[in-house]
Amino acid sequence: MNFLDVLKLSKQISTKDYDKVFSFINNYYKPYTCLHLITKIKEEIFQSNPIYKVTRNIKNKEYNLNLETENFLNVTYEEDIEINEGCSYKINFPNIISLDIINLNIISIIKKIKINNNWVDIDSYKIDDLKLILDNIDINDFRILKEYFEKYISRIQKFTYIKFNKINENLSFEIILRFIIENFHYDTENLYQILLSLMRHFNFTYSDFKEVEFHDGLRMIKIGNKIVNEENEVNNKNE
Repeated sequence: MNFLDVLKLSKQISTKDYDKVFSFINNYYKPYTCLHLITKIKEEIFQSNPIYKVTRNIKNKEYNLNLETENFLNVTYEEDIEINEGCSYKINFPNIISLDIINLNIISIIKKIKINNNWVDIDSYKIDDLKLILDNIDINDFRILKEYFEKYISRIQKFTYIKFNKINENLSFEIILRFIIENFHYDTENLYQILLSLMRHFNFTYSDFKEVEFHDGLRMIKIGNKIVNEENEVNNKNE
């Protein structure tokens, strides 16, 4: 994800415009389920850094944990299951669509619908498609889908969120929500400072940041600051 995308998401998260946040993230990653989404984000995290840092309070003492990939977000994908009610559906774990319209998250367990004896794929991360299904679905079908949704939510809790020494935390739908939001929420003022500093000292243009991967931007400013400081030291010695 590029630097300007993360800047936009950070602003939207700050204003609690979560539906737009999830819509953008889902359409960017196109996840089959929420488990696929967090796995893709996890892969990006460890591509940019070999460890993921978290803090935990244990017996009233705060510890900094350096997690490696095997310590963190270990989930297992499952095959679709077929249910036949008023319509025939293939379903799986939900996607995260909305914090305000929970029924859209329920509908997102639908991955395929049988129409005229053919299975039709559903993009279960696209909010407009899910709204259309929600507006037209049979009430009995929705009730059954809701029961399956709740079962999937319970199964999420069997996966591991963090396992490190004696710490063993299970995943949950709420933790997935928090994980996604936290990993795209940065101090917008600091991001603007990075952007302006690279433009000022290294001739970046605003549109260049559409081509700069976010974590590469963070590395650039770190290296750039080092270069500027070294040049300032040389200039000070020469004065």
